Amino acid sequence: MDINRALKEKKKAMERLTDIHRRAIHFKKTHAECLGEYSKLIDSLPKGLPRWVKSELRAIDTYWHGQLHGFETPTGRQCWLEYCTKIDGKLVSNRSDSPRYYKKA
Repeated sequence: MDINRALKEKKKAMERLTDIHRRAIHFKKTHAECLGEYSKLIDSLPKGLPRWVKSELRAIDTYWHGQLHGFETPTGRQCWLEYCTKIDGKLVSNRSDSPRYYKKA
């Protein structure tokens, strides 16, 4: 695959990857839904795409996960998404500022 086509494919894939994570914020998608959409994106990439394109996509995906699940700011830790799980049939969170925080239960 020539470099111009690889760069065009990379740009389209980056836009789709950004959309996946933006929708996660706005529509409160689960982690599994984000992973499913990411897998579909990777599977839809054309054959013969250079490995460096996939590596960049993986790096951007890792960055977005960091942004969504928590990052440090001068005013403290910010989180867009909240990790929750069920314990004994009750939904609990790992975030101390959440009403579902497991230590408050």
